[in-house]
Amino acid sequence: MRAQDLTETARLAADLPWRAPGLRPRGDAVALYRAGWLDLATRSHPLQPYAVALPLAGWAVSRASSLGAAAVVGWGALGVVAWSLAEYAMHRFLFHAEVRTAQGRILTFLAHGHHHVWPRDPRRLAATPIQLGSTVLFFVGLSKALPHPEARHAFVAGALVGYAAYEAVHWMAHHGRPTHRWLKALQDHHLKHHHLAPTTRWGIGTPLWDHAFRTLR
Repeated sequence: MRAQDLTETARLAADLPWRAPGLRPRGDAVALYRAGWLDLATRSHPLQPYAVALPLAGWAVSRASSLGAAAVVGWGALGVVAWSLAEYAMHRFLFHAEVRTAQGRILTFLAHGHHHVWPRDPRRLAATPIQLGSTVLFFVGLSKALPHPEARHAFVAGALVGYAAYEAVHWMAHHGRPTHRWLKALQDHHLKHHHLAPTTRWGIGTPLWDHAFRTLR
C-alpha cells in the first residue's frame, strides 16, 4: 500500500505516535483511502458481527446437537477461551507489531492505528467483512485438531459467540455508559489501553490473558 493511496489526513495520521500514551483523538470519523470503493472495504456496520456470527453459531450448534447439551457447552466453552486468547495475541503481536519502515507504519496504521487516532469512529469499531471471514476460517481450521465433527462444530460455535461478545464489549467501551461494575471495569480497562497504557492491557473482551501474561500494568 502506497502512502499516495491514502487521504492527506490519513497519510499524516499514519506517522502519529499512536503507540505512545496521551495521543489526542482527532475527531470521530475520517476517510482513509482516496478511492471511495477502497475506503468502503475498511468500514463495517455495527450490527454486522451479530448478523453474521450468531446465526453461524446457531447453525454450528445444531450440527453438534447429537453430542448432548453438556458436551456442546464444554466444547463451546473451549471455543470461547480460544477466541479470547486469539484476540489477545492478535491485538498484541499483530496490530501493535513493532515496525521500522514507512511501509510497516502504514500497514499497522491501516490495520489498527487508525482506531487509536479516531477511537469513536462508529464505522470502524467492528471487524470488516474480510476480517470476519478470516476469523471464521481460522477457527474452522483450528477445529480440525479436535476428535470428531460434532466437537468441531461446538468449538467453532463457541468461538463465534466469544467473538460477538468481544464486539459488544468493544462497542460498549467506546460508546456505552455502563452501570454494572463489571462492565465499568471492562470499559476502564480498555480506555486505559487507549489513553494511558497503549503498550499493555491487550485484552478487550476480558483481562484474563493480561493477568496471565502480566501485561496489566
